[in-house]
Amino acid sequence: RFIPKINLTNPDFRRVVALAAPRMLELLATRAAKSVELFLAFMISTASYGFFVFANALQLIPVALFGYSFSRAAMPTLSAHSARGDSESFQRTFGFAVGQVLFFTVPIAILLAVLRIPIIRIAFGAEKFSWEATVQTGYILSAFAIGLVAEGIREVLVRSFYARHDTRTPLVVSLVSTALYVTGAYWLVRMVGIGVWGIALAFSVGVILQTIALLALLNRKIKVVSAVFYETMLKTLIAGSISGLVMFFLMKILDQAVWDKKLSFLGTLGIALPTGFQNFVLDTRYSMNLVFLTLLVATIGIFIYLFFAALLKIREVEILARWVSKLFLSDMRLGKIQTKNEIDSLAPLPPSA
Repeated sequence: RFIPKINLTNPDFRRVVALAAPRMLELLATRAAKSVELFLAFMISTASYGFFVFANALQLIPVALFGYSFSRAAMPTLSAHSARGDSESFQRTFGFAVGQVLFFTVPIAILLAVLRIPIIRIAFGAEKFSWEATVQTGYILSAFAIGLVAEGIREVLVRSFYARHDTRTPLVVSLVSTALYVTGAYWLVRMVGIGVWGIALAFSVGVILQTIALLALLNRKIKVVSAVFYETMLKTLIAGSISGLVMFFLMKILDQAVWDKKLSFLGTLGIALPTGFQNFVLDTRYSMNLVFLTLLVATIGIFIYLFFAALLKIREVEILARWVSKLFLSDMRLGKIQTKNEIDSLAPLPPSA
């Protein structure tokens, strides 16, 4: 029969408490910062509070999908390497996890920044969400996108410290960065008066500073930053930037509203529009046209990103290609097995002896 008993003198129990306490304080500080940012947004206006919440919900999706997932998946391996004192394997696993986070979050951050308006209109409804609300939420989403990559890398860094049984360093860095973030948000909103998107901008700057500090401190304890680390980051940013530029110009060229409002001056310069121009642009006032154009531009942007990532020999492309081919081969094998079972079930039974 179960007997509840807590041995406060047990060294393992005390060690768990000592490791968990800083993490609990860090979470408490994070929740306090969230309360402050929502309070600042509400002080501007009730609508600003809603815009901030909507934009924050969108930017959290890629962070949860890739930042949290990859960091948690890497932590057991990092812990095993740390326990054995294998710094080379620790560095390799850390670089692999950061490379994966970079590979997936960079294009998504650029996608959110470039296609912010259609994404918001599709996500929250063009009819229920006014144009002013869409624009304001788009500003906030763009500001969040600045720090999205750093936010994903931060999760890997924090769990790298946890793997080394160090929960105090992330706590101290988090408290300092949170204090800077809250101060910066208050200054931008109340003193400068730039609007609710200043809170998101302050958050992004705070996350970037926190990530840089954690990376520098971890690198002092165990060398994780190498030439390959910088090379991967540079290549990923180059591929993402090219993809973002192509998506930006495609969205402008194929949107009829942009031609009508912003490019109409071309006629005064004697530049005629191409023949059959109306057949290639879409009126994004209609929802289906907006969805189609957004999916088209996003798909082209993703293919361009993958093309240049492969051209620059980013290793995650090869890993992704192997995973996709393995997935399709598994489906083909499963289909063959099912077909064989169906044939066997339809085959006549052998004559009884």
